[in-house]
Amino acid sequence: MSYRNVAIIVEWENALLAELERPKEMLRRLQGQAIAFAQREGCRFHLVIAYNPHDVDIAVPQGAVDDCIDEESWPGTVTFMDAGDRHYYALKTHAVAQRDEDLIVFVDSDVVPEEGWLEALLTPFQDPEVQIVGGNTYLDTPDTTGKAFALFWFFKPKRSLPQLSTRRSFFANNLAIRKATFEAHPFPEAQAYRGQCNEMARALIKDGIAIHSAGAAWMSHPAPNGVSHILNRAAAKGFDNVYWNRQRKAGWLKASPIGAVFRLLRTVLQLPSRVVSRNRDLHFGLIGGALGALGGIGYALIVFLSELVSWIAPRFVKRHVSV
Repeated sequence: MSYRNVAIIVEWENALLAELERPKEMLRRLQGQAIAFAQREGCRFHLVIAYNPHDVDIAVPQGAVDDCIDEESWPGTVTFMDAGDRHYYALKTHAVAQRDEDLIVFVDSDVVPEEGWLEALLTPFQDPEVQIVGGNTYLDTPDTTGKAFALFWFFKPKRSLPQLSTRRSFFANNLAIRKATFEAHPFPEAQAYRGQCNEMARALIKDGIAIHSAGAAWMSHPAPNGVSHILNRAAAKGFDNVYWNRQRKAGWLKASPIGAVFRLLRTVLQLPSRVVSRNRDLHFGLIGGALGALGGIGYALIVFLSELVSWIAPRFVKRHVSV
């Protein structure tokens, strides 16, 4: 069976921007789902908490694990991995390189798995042809910020999906992949904040590897935490738009201010239909829809301004923005 030994890799970087209760709840749910799945399938789960010691006090994730994971009943091992001065994608890649399990599961420290998530994500690997399975992530909406962002941001609302389908992308916060496949198509090294998973997806598809999606493997993700985080995420997105268009050799136009103008216009023109469509699922009402539309326009403008700055002085954004 493909999942006799599974490494669950949790990056402890996003937890720095989330309330500590979210990573704790994630660990509690991992505990319950891993135990149930292991008892039924006879497999072992090796939990790896990977962290950057320059940013994270090891006592914090250790305390969270002590509070939420019963190591005596956990069906495998629990390890804390010092990943050196690495961040997000590089941190994940380094953690995989240190493991010898055949199957890797990536979970971020700020997401919370829904019931049945682990089973839905791993069951497709009974088919030896399946190489990679992505889950689905939706935005948590406990407050006004979450509701507004859920209407326009890149995480789609939770809805019923096919048990298993194929798609052209995945989220790095909710993913299972065979180690050999990851080693052949790792997250690329890049100066971007995000987007490496999209490049990895391009490489997989180019080599004829299907990206599967498990319809029931849902997780919730928090909205940006405060004004500073919102501004940083938008600024980072603007930088990444310019960076990846340059890396893909998409042509001067797409990476230029003219391309930024077209992207802004496209986003603003598509925003009303996106907000209306999502509001049908989320039921936030007229006022909620208006807040979502205004938020989406404001966010798009910050992305646009960041693109202009990144085109003129890319080092400025990298020097002053962290996410």
